[in-house]
Formats: sequence, structure tokens, C-alpha cells
Amino acid sequence: MKMHTNYSVILGQALRQLRKAQGLRQQVAAEVLGISLSMVSRRETGNTEMSVKEFRRLCQLYGKGVSPVYLWVEDLVRVLETNGIMVTDLSPEGSLFLPASSLGPIIKGW
Repeated sequence: MKMHTNYSVILGQALRQLRKAQGLRQQVAAEVLGISLSMVSRRETGNTEMSVKEFRRLCQLYGKGVSPVYLWVEDLVRVLETNGIMVTDLSPEGSLFLPASSLGPIIKGW
């Protein structure tokens, strides 16, 4: 069975790592975005997609440019795909989904 994940999970985990590297709590991100703490958590785990505006605000909050973060995420996608993990917009039928908790260690080590 082929394993897969999606772009929302990868982006969310990458932003989570950036937030943690800055020593910030999810509450700070929630306040900046004007959303609930649970919505920040859902964005970081890839359970809901974030808007481009939210992405830009978080990059700014974490002291990173949008382009470097985007390129980092694209590099992560290439690494996952090189290791046989499909990265999709949707969940392909008959494949095993890798949740954010599985990708966190991979992204942290990248």
C-alpha cells in the first residue's frame, strides 16, 4: 500500500516548527490571525487549509519571508516523494495517510 500525505499537512508542520523555533505559543498565532486557538491547531496539523493571507502573516510573525518558507516546503515535498510518499491535494483511494504527527519528526530533522 502506497503512503501519502497532503500539502496542508506539510505546510502546517513546517509553520509549527518555525513557531516553536521562535519560542512562540499557538495563542500568539491565534491572536495575530484573529482565529481561535483550536483553529491554529487545525491549521498546524493540516486538518484545515490556511489562506494565503494567513500564511503571509505567520511567515512575518516568525521572522521569515514567504518565498524561503515556500521553497522549504517544496524541498520537503521532494524529499518525501523521493522516499516513496505521495504528496497530494486529496487522499488517493487505497493508500495509507501519514498524519502530521508522523511528519513532524521528518520536518524537524530537515
